[in-house]
Amino acid sequence: MNLRPILRYQLRQFYDLFSVYYPIIYLYIFSGLAEKYARSDSGFSFSGMEVLTILVCFVAGIILFKGAFRFFTSCGVSRRRLFCGLTAAIAVTAATVSLLDMINVAVFSNFIEYRTLYVSQIFGDLLAARARGASTAIPLTFALLLKNWLWCLLADFALAMLGFFIGVLYSRMNRPVKILVSVGVPAVCIIFLPRFDATVTHGAIGRFVSAAWAQWTQWGLNPGLDLLTRLLLVAVLASLIWLLLRKAELYR
Repeated sequence: MNLRPILRYQLRQFYDLFSVYYPIIYLYIFSGLAEKYARSDSGFSFSGMEVLTILVCFVAGIILFKGAFRFFTSCGVSRRRLFCGLTAAIAVTAATVSLLDMINVAVFSNFIEYRTLYVSQIFGDLLAARARGASTAIPLTFALLLKNWLWCLLADFALAMLGFFIGVLYSRMNRPVKILVSVGVPAVCIIFLPRFDATVTHGAIGRFVSAAWAQWTQWGLNPGLDLLTRLLLVAVLASLIWLLLRKAELYR
């Protein structure tokens, strides 16, 4: 099964997306550095860049399907080969951008207070002490960067696959259902569900979501559990994507 043409095509699409994203991030960091060194009273810190990368991966997963599906099916590429190629492209992209994020951490942390979400969770007590004025340093070791890279890799991969699933699912809907989902889901999540939670369940839904998110992030601090839970999520999403893709109509 030759996946090279699909990989080259899709990696080029991802490259075009991230070649816009990273210059914006670098421009923000360099402007903050310039202000820091131009004004002695100016402090500059940056954190959570990998969260932005995860969101971009999610969006990339959503938009990748339609164009690639139309192009490759018109070229006679089988759906199985297309599925494997797109999944491999997502995995390669996730590994690349997560590694680039870790290189950014290793470089920019020498000039500014630059930390990731993973580091913030691991060293929450130290960061709280620093906020109170204590002189504490975060040991940015190779092992920590390696664990952080694994965390980012799995998060980028899982969220991109979730976006891939949403893109395929959306393509299977007819126009009325697309409009209903596009308007109804945000309305339910933003307007109706919070009101229902406040008036009927008295905050139980919000507490459950908060507890689930806290547990998810806590698992992410353990490389073994992180690997298991996110690979399981990727496997479930990949199975659902294949079930939808194998019967997707050629044009809609």
